[in-house]
Amino acid sequence: MTVATSRRALPLAAILLLAFSTAFGLYVPTAAAATTSDPASPQVTAYRTGYQVTVDGSGEEPFWSSVPWTTLSLSPSDSFAGAVNQVDVKIAHNDSWIFVLAKWRDTTQSRLTDPVVKNASGGFIHNSTYYYGDILWAQWSLFGGGSEKPNVTAFAHTRFAGTPGSGKVGLETNVWSWRSYEDAGGPAYPYHYFPPPVYTWGPKAGQPLVFPYSSAYDSYLNGSAQYFVGTGVMRVEACAAPYDDLDPFVVRAMGSWSDSYWTVELARPFTSPQNTSNAQFDVQFAQGNSYWVAFLVADGNSGEVYSTNNVSPWVRVTLSSQYDAPEQMAIDSSSATLQAQYVAYAAVAVAVAAVGVALYVYLRRGRS
Repeated sequence: MTVATSRRALPLAAILLLAFSTAFGLYVPTAAAATTSDPASPQVTAYRTGYQVTVDGSGEEPFWSSVPWTTLSLSPSDSFAGAVNQVDVKIAHNDSWIFVLAKWRDTTQSRLTDPVVKNASGGFIHNSTYYYGDILWAQWSLFGGGSEKPNVTAFAHTRFAGTPGSGKVGLETNVWSWRSYEDAGGPAYPYHYFPPPVYTWGPKAGQPLVFPYSSAYDSYLNGSAQYFVGTGVMRVEACAAPYDDLDPFVVRAMGSWSDSYWTVELARPFTSPQNTSNAQFDVQFAQGNSYWVAFLVADGNSGEVYSTNNVSPWVRVTLSSQYDAPEQMAIDSSSATLQAQYVAYAAVAVAVAAVGVALYVYLRRGRS
């Protein structure tokens, strides 16, 4: 090759490099960037999907795999807690239901619970044969319709109906409480616990208190107490909720334990059932809006129960109003993917043609 020919080869190489990099730059898809948030004030997008979640505790619906996990650090509520230091969550909705998927490490599955007894130090008695069930709480702020962040740390308690100390000043929240021993995988199901209790008042007074499907407890917490919503035990000495039309089974829930991890799914309709008074105690959701929630976990085998648990920061959850979840690429946009591929193929063809023309002109000039 002569010096003149080699010099002419340089612009040709540049043309080839530019053409092919342009073409294949259009063709090769790029991965979506991972989202990060401030650990002290985490934010989660509740992605919109056209699919219904089967609440079975597996989290195996295809779209879940494309929704990113958000890892929340947990802080012990007192000196007897600390067995669980983080929980991973995903949140989605389908315009009428909100879905929560939570996962945390727990090396010992606890599907049973013993009577809660305190020891001399103030903690709860527990050992290898005496322990309590595992619990997950999702606690939604009710301030400003759920849009305002509480200015105190989240608090959860498994005692309800006005038990002294079961409320917390500065909170007004709707609490969803999943208990390992009472969902459809637990030994007490379909009863709340055994022996089966009965409704104490209202139109179902005297009837067994039975889960119609796998559910979490729906409760209301304020500065003085925490109450079941609709189980017929809300009347207490100091407080009364004189409603006999409350539905206690609005939060569907189920958990599964495998390989030292709990996976729990929660689901609830956006709004409370019609012809009930639940809306006075439950957060009401709407797409496009933001809400505040905290997650709390108790490891029963470690003596965590009642107000001894592990607490996340308040999390700002925004219900996306657009089909903009990562899962759309995998589920809802197969036609769009094909269109993108056709565009990429066309770009490659155009680039190759441009290279051919450039090469032809180059060779013609070289002969002249």
